[in-house]
Amino acid sequence: MTKAKKKRKVRKNNNVKQKNEIDIYKKRAEQTARKKSYERAKKIAITIIKLIIIITLLVLLAIFLFTSPVFNIKEIDVVGNGKISKEEIINLSEIYIDENIYKFSKAKVKENIKKNAYIEDVQVYRMLPDKIEIEVKERKASFMLDLNGKYAYINNQGYILEITKENIYLPIITGYSNNQEIIEGNRLEEKDLKSLEKVISIMESANNNQIAELITKIDIADDTNFILTLENEQKKVYLGDASDISTRMYYLKGILQDKKGKQGEAFIDGNLNTDRVFFREKE
Repeated sequence: MTKAKKKRKVRKNNNVKQKNEIDIYKKRAEQTARKKSYERAKKIAITIIKLIIIITLLVLLAIFLFTSPVFNIKEIDVVGNGKISKEEIINLSEIYIDENIYKFSKAKVKENIKKNAYIEDVQVYRMLPDKIEIEVKERKASFMLDLNGKYAYINNQGYILEITKENIYLPIITGYSNNQEIIEGNRLEEKDLKSLEKVISIMESANNNQIAELITKIDIADDTNFILTLENEQKKVYLGDASDISTRMYYLKGILQDKKGKQGEAFIDGNLNTDRVFFREKE
């Protein structure tokens, strides 16, 4: 056999060998791909089965929770209330004894209870298996608006809490804007809210000087000159813009001590120069 034929034979054998190796690699690759595909399909099937089992268990659990008499409400407790009675808060909540404890929406209960203007905040707790606790935070009346024979109670944030004929002898705010509708749950206008901040600082300073209980009315019509009425002292006080309020209260306390029993008007306005701080006795 010639060298050329030998080379051709070797080349042919090598090609056959290479082809066989490629075929073997392809088969192995196909087997590996089929195996991976099978494993992937198996994992998907197992995951689906697990999801079905979990969903089924959740459905069964939900059915149990929503139908079992074990979770029917036996007690509704209210904490944090003072002004508003337990019964009124429960009525507002629209939660009922023997109702399923999971039937109601907490958000809806909060919304219902906060329809009462006295209620500032509400928390609702499910205490399994059969008790509900409603925790409320109430607003507190600090001032009154005179409504011609009726009074509107308001708190320090300017919320109108109640309209009633009962005078609870809080300081009466006059001179407020007449634009807003005075109804329970509403809030004072922005201008009046800013004046209310000054009123609160006036009352705090008056309290620090032990004269807060003497103030019966506060006129906020002019925020550059708040006017206080002290009915039992038979005095009216022109307080200016309420800046440097501690100094103004110091002057007022001195006037009340010096002019005790005398009717008249005290002027503590302007820039607090001594010539603008004086008492004019009623003739």
